[in-house]
Amino acid sequence: MLRPTVDQIVGFLQRTPVAVALAPSELAELVFIAQVVIAVPGQVIVRAGEPGDAWFVVMEGTVRVHRDGALLATLHPRDCFGELAVLDGEPRVASVTAETPATLIRVPRVEFEALLSSGSLAAHRLVLGLTRIVTRRLRGLLAELPAEADYEAVNRP
Repeated sequence: MLRPTVDQIVGFLQRTPVAVALAPSELAELVFIAQVVIAVPGQVIVRAGEPGDAWFVVMEGTVRVHRDGALLATLHPRDCFGELAVLDGEPRVASVTAETPATLIRVPRVEFEALLSSGSLAAHRLVLGLTRIVTRRLRGLLAELPAEADYEAVNRP
């Protein structure tokens, strides 16, 4: 894919779980701070342990989320990653590598926090969308644990 236009990015984001509740004018606020990243197969997009400086939405292609050699997930268009980084600012817990040629939308944490601080309704709605994604993933992980491990896994500092 060639570099997408602003209209293409807005139209694409309208169909993503993280931004489906936003109006085009609200998405324009996000697109204003977003960057387009083009990755080639095998390219490491983020590494575990690095500062969590952005979150991403896969626009085209496939990426692999992995940690310590184990595949955690394969993400496709409209999936996002790095949401923990934008929510808590902690180092990345996993690495992400392009499996195929990929086009990604990168939202830098500093600029996203500035939108939040400005009172942007779009940024607040995006935080809600990111929180829903994190919650869904956490519930999926908890469903895989034995019942007695649930309490300890959630309440460990």
